[in-house]
Amino acid sequence: MIPIYYTLNQDDELSLFRNIKHGGDSFVQRYLERFSERESDLSFDLRKKLTPSAAFAKREVVKVQNAIYQRLVDIVRVGGSESYQQVVAGESGGIDLDNSSMSHFIGQDVLSELLFLGKVGVLVDMPKSLGTSVADTANDHPYCYVYTREQILNWTQDQVNNRKTLTALRLSEYVPILDEFGLPTGDEIRYRVYNKVEEGVRLRIFDKDSKLVEDYILDIPEIPFILFEIPDSLLHETGKYQIALMNMESSDISYSLKANTPFLVKKADISSSNHLKGSDDGVEVGNIQGMEYSGDTQPDFIHPSSEPMKASIAKQEQIKESIQQLISSSISSIAQRSVQSKEFDERGLESGLSAIGEILEHGERKIATFYSGFEGSENIATVNYPDKYSLKSDEDRINEVKLLQEQKDEMPSLKGKKALCKMAAHTLFDTKLPVDDLKIIISEIEESNNTGASSKNIISDVESGILGHETAALMRGYDKEEPVKAAIEHADRLARIEEAQTRARENTNAAARGIGDKAPDSQGAILEKQQSQDPNLNQDGKTLVRGEGKE
Repeated sequence: MIPIYYTLNQDDELSLFRNIKHGGDSFVQRYLERFSERESDLSFDLRKKLTPSAAFAKREVVKVQNAIYQRLVDIVRVGGSESYQQVVAGESGGIDLDNSSMSHFIGQDVLSELLFLGKVGVLVDMPKSLGTSVADTANDHPYCYVYTREQILNWTQDQVNNRKTLTALRLSEYVPILDEFGLPTGDEIRYRVYNKVEEGVRLRIFDKDSKLVEDYILDIPEIPFILFEIPDSLLHETGKYQIALMNMESSDISYSLKANTPFLVKKADISSSNHLKGSDDGVEVGNIQGMEYSGDTQPDFIHPSSEPMKASIAKQEQIKESIQQLISSSISSIAQRSVQSKEFDERGLESGLSAIGEILEHGERKIATFYSGFEGSENIATVNYPDKYSLKSDEDRINEVKLLQEQKDEMPSLKGKKALCKMAAHTLFDTKLPVDDLKIIISEIEESNNTGASSKNIISDVESGILGHETAALMRGYDKEEPVKAAIEHADRLARIEEAQTRARENTNAAARGIGDKAPDSQGAILEKQQSQDPNLNQDGKTLVRGEGKE
């Protein structure tokens, strides 16, 4: 089979993606445009200083990154060597020799580059042991580092044992230039070239002048490089929108600053019309100083119309909506190219996020394979990522559950009510809880007699006599024995109240004594209070009520 040859061109689009990712003044300096040739250098420089980078597209991509990153805590990594388990947890220097766990390395370094640029590479390497004893090299272990899309110069891929395998790879990297004190004064480029050979993998390192610096054979079966890639950067359709948005915001800011001060006009003879500032008989006017005028026409302050500004703001909002929709469409399109994601096709955006998760899972499994290869071990770790991801906020989930609750209240079928309860549980917890915990919740819904009735409705049904205490306790999440215990404690409480409130004679007004359950009605306390305040029943004929408070 003829090998496939790849190359990554360093075009303007990739540069745009990189500048959007970095944001800040560098984006403004490169992509802010002049209004026209009439705008002076001084005005343009001032406007450039005041222009924000308008990182809306970047924010939308970061939302996607965070939605996936927050699920990485649920990754299951089983097996592998003891060294592998330590470094993926961030111990022994971590997976990148910078104390990073595997989840942090994938979620922050790999995923960010993947979403913004569409491709990112990870090289698995092994430090050269310089020690002379086992103790000196005891902590040596394979490690990973990232190569950006711009550093992956070209490669060749071929079918080996029915799977794609790298047969040649060329990378660029920067190494520091050190002074006599060992401190960096700059950096210079060098190149790595890997080739698959019969003895293993040949690695050659060239300096900036293409001089061979190192040449040796790695005793491993494959080139230890993993290319993570999605069809296109999520910014593929939105990069120019970001430029337009920044320039519109810059225009609005300039307009607001320069046109925010009203100016004075007065009626004059057309033949002798002149700008006030340029007239020989100019006068000083402003917001605290007026001027005399004669005749019936009063001079007036005017200001530019705000309609152009309103139109610009409306267009900017439209652009922001377009960016959101296009990024969502880019994510959904990823799933269409992922065979493993067909089971999620009906879920659109979520299926795209799941496809990205599968790309990360596949790449991390290859990292585990190369790690074991450097160790000379056949104990390869098994890696499993979560199946579901979501961009919904907590507020979105709660609102969706409220709608399901309204439908459930109108649903006459008990099975239908339980189905809606399960849908609500999935909406709230699908991407928040481990799968096993969610299964327990679903089984509890299936076994429960409560289909989501509110506490108020349950209490009302008990008081109306259409719901038993035992069933009500189960619906509220209590054990079925609780009503019996509560009844005994309730009776004891009534007896204590009656004993405390009853003196020498049998109590004839249980409601006034706080024993409402023994009273024929609830009016006893009110009636007793009215009788105590009746002046006809008191010796001095006064109404026994509290007086006004004293100062």
